[in-house]
Amino acid sequence: MNESPDREDAELERRVHRVLRAQPLRRAPVTLQQRVLDALRTQPALPWWRRSLLHWPRPAQALFALTAAGAAYLSTQVMGWCSMRLDANPVTSLVQMLGHNIPTAWLYAAGFAIATLYAAGLGLGAIAWRTLFTNRQSMDSNS
Repeated sequence: MNESPDREDAELERRVHRVLRAQPLRRAPVTLQQRVLDALRTQPALPWWRRSLLHWPRPAQALFALTAAGAAYLSTQVMGWCSMRLDANPVTSLVQMLGHNIPTAWLYAAGFAIATLYAAGLGLGAIAWRTLFTNRQSMDSNS
């Protein structure tokens, strides 16, 4: 006699629930407990501007909303102004305008500077990650 799939699923769920309930409780590692407790202690000490927007004072929330709305309005106005100044195809016109007015050497220099800064950022990020990870690992092993 075959049971329906729903009954089989319910029985399996009950069995798994019983097995999991029978497992002893495990304590968190001491280092994890200490980090969580430290984070909980420092959380209320954060200034209001470092908390989420909902925890900001009402005047600051209103000022932020007005500033964001103003920035959105200003950006749409600038885009409209730019599109009026350019021909039918704004991308082509912009590229042509920049191509005629900016010396080629400047464009090469800008590309080189961007590539150099990108590589430096990757390198510094890797160094910072390595330093932080190595320090944390040595701190955890000393505890």
